[in-house]
Amino acid sequence: MQVRRVFGAYRDLIGIIWAEAPGMVAVTFALTVLTGLLTPFGVYVNRNVFDGGLMVARGEMAFSSYAVFLVLFVLLAILPTLIEGYVYTYVEKRSLLILRTAYKSRMLQKLRTMKYEHFENEASAEIIDKAYHRMENSARHLWPMYVHWRGSSLIAGLGSLAWVAGIKWWLLLTVLIPYIIQTWIVARKNYNIYNELETYWNRERRYTTLGWYLLDRLFVREMKAYGNAGYLIDTYARRLNERNRDYERYYFKHLRALLFGSNISKLSSILNVVLLLVLFVRGDITVGLFIAMARLLFGEIYHHLDSFAGFLKWSGYHINTYEYKDKFFALSDEPEGRRRNRPHHATSNSGTSGSAIPARTGIFCKGLPSRSAPARRCRSSARTARASRP
Repeated sequence: MQVRRVFGAYRDLIGIIWAEAPGMVAVTFALTVLTGLLTPFGVYVNRNVFDGGLMVARGEMAFSSYAVFLVLFVLLAILPTLIEGYVYTYVEKRSLLILRTAYKSRMLQKLRTMKYEHFENEASAEIIDKAYHRMENSARHLWPMYVHWRGSSLIAGLGSLAWVAGIKWWLLLTVLIPYIIQTWIVARKNYNIYNELETYWNRERRYTTLGWYLLDRLFVREMKAYGNAGYLIDTYARRLNERNRDYERYYFKHLRALLFGSNISKLSSILNVVLLLVLFVRGDITVGLFIAMARLLFGEIYHHLDSFAGFLKWSGYHINTYEYKDKFFALSDEPEGRRRNRPHHATSNSGTSGSAIPARTGIFCKGLPSRSAPARRCRSSARTARASRP
């Protein structure tokens, strides 16, 4: 059920972006695949950089052939930065602009027609607050951040495991078994602060709303007039400290499980590198492959596996927030009044309707410069109003 909700939300969100910028979406997915392939390809390049350097020193390889790997080494160092710059500087900003254009106007229109009782109801107020203030940030996480980051991590992790299996098949067991145990312990014992945040919406709003009030310079005169600035600051600090103490209590409560669970992969990394060293001493792998794989096993492979696992683990919080969009638009509306039930336009002094300018509007034109455009329009409106009198 959770997996279905995850992919359903991504399909809905990416469909919105695709409708406005299909080329950008296609390029982003292509760059995601390319970013993931850089990790296994980097192992190949690093191996040849070290082994090729020794071969050039022994005179077994021409430097022109070796220079190709040096160029690839430099490209591999530059490409991740360029790709991330494109994704997070261009794609993310344009996607947010599309979402704001597509939905913020609809939200404002919905607020205009929504029944007033929803603003007084706590459950409806929570839906309005989360849909209007948090949906955009959650959508930014789901696209393009999670798609690019988690997708490239999946490809990089699979490519890294392929390199491990290519050395010795049983190395897969020494890599994956500790990671599976760690993931199980973390999922079973560790505290998920995102889930707790959902239950603390009222407490978060109590100090957040007051904080924005104190931050806004428009309320400075009001606080000075009432003389309550000090009281409001103390109230804000007390509410914020209460919230922080609760979070600290939960953190220390689960600290032992957190330390134990996250250190399993670190101990496994050391063990796997020791096994690689044994294979290198026995002559089963070259020095270049040993150095490249040691860098990969010292945490990088677990970083990629953790990143993809977080796709399902952490998407739930943002999907919950994103789904408040549908709940927001499902709130009931007040029926709009027809034109005959609306107030009439302003009438002239004679009591006849039709002109929005009173008959003696000319008295308001005297303060304007006589030859200015506003004065000419004002006098013209006054003459029209007088001409309409019976």
